[in-house]
Amino acid sequence: MSIIIKESYNLDILNFLNVITGVDFYTKHHTAAYLKFKDLMSDEGRKYAKALAEKTKGMISPYLALVISSVEGFENVVLAELLENQELLKSSFSKYSYFNPDNWENKRDMLKPAAHLIRELEANGFKDYWIKERLPLIKEKQTELDGFMKEYNIQKELEVLLGKGIKDNSITLYLCSFASPHGIKLCNPSYISDVAYSKETTLRIAIHEMFHPPYNRDRLKKELEALAEDSLIKEAFENQNPQFGYSTIQGFIEENVVEAMELYVSEKAGLIKDPLAYLDKHDEGSHVFSVVLLKYLKEQPKPIDETFENYFKVLLKGMTIGNLTEEFKIIKSK
Repeated sequence: MSIIIKESYNLDILNFLNVITGVDFYTKHHTAAYLKFKDLMSDEGRKYAKALAEKTKGMISPYLALVISSVEGFENVVLAELLENQELLKSSFSKYSYFNPDNWENKRDMLKPAAHLIRELEANGFKDYWIKERLPLIKEKQTELDGFMKEYNIQKELEVLLGKGIKDNSITLYLCSFASPHGIKLCNPSYISDVAYSKETTLRIAIHEMFHPPYNRDRLKKELEALAEDSLIKEAFENQNPQFGYSTIQGFIEENVVEAMELYVSEKAGLIKDPLAYLDKHDEGSHVFSVVLLKYLKEQPKPIDETFENYFKVLLKGMTIGNLTEEFKIIKSK
């Protein structure tokens, strides 16, 4: 697997929309840039920013970046104009499995205020600021990552879960400066990482995003519904910080599964030493099913010629679903 590293002004200004809403979850990571632009906003801009913050808790770019990345050449167009072209966005995005008609109807009203805020930021000099102050940070990080990515071959580790003989396809990493605290999945084999992350974390994000989606939800409907009723997972979902962005329990379960897969591979590759210590802190320790699944991945390795979906189904049959809290406690006590 090779990783192609690019910068993208369009994706980074989209990420900055998270910050300009004023939500502390984002401003604490990008305080100086927020203070630089917040007082330049018009009353109308503040109104749009407030509306977006109320609708999304500031989490604007993860969804909109996924949407615009479905459009060929999205990096080289006028972003505000693209966001105003709902017909093009819908027709492009609907070609991908990430498209959900109900979700689109619920979120398409983000497009107009997002376009307005981008026009306003650019009128206030954001593009010049980005070129002079942010792009050099991105270029410096890109140089650091280039050598690391070329030397690090995770093909064998990926074959453990994806199957022997997987193609050595390339992944495009869009390196941004306002993505933190997220790693963001895009359409096609591509994703966003942030200059603030270590090179190990950046590679781990690539591994993580390769596993989405790990299975077909419809084919595992019964099993996933049973997991959603388990008190360990149900309580973790209900008590999670909503700013982490897992709005449905099935999406939350999928993230737990992919997190366990990534940690399994990353530990074998030497990218992380103590996965359980990481899970204690990551997303405030809410990925409790990752803890359980990681144990099963280690104890019952996947046959190289079996699909992950079938393998996962076998693992679920061996779990005490309905009483995973006890399994979780035993794992944590060791």
